[in-house]
Amino acid sequence: MAVLTARYISRINGELAHMSPALDAMTAGFRRARLVAAIIAALGALTTLRTANVRGEEAAPAVEPRAESVAV
Repeated sequence: MAVLTARYISRINGELAHMSPALDAMTAGFRRARLVAAIIAALGALTTLRTANVRGEEAAPAVEPRAESVAV
């Protein structure tokens, strides 16, 4: 939350420094904060998908293909 708020305020201050109207500055700030939130959520999802099982449960054994016997 602090990161999003910091990005929001930073973007608003930047827009206001360039003489943008206050409502446009706030909209730009919200857009930037949503972008940062989406990036954080995507990184969290990727981390979740790529993290190994840490609960101590053993992973299911891999099934090895059986060698078929061929009659000669």
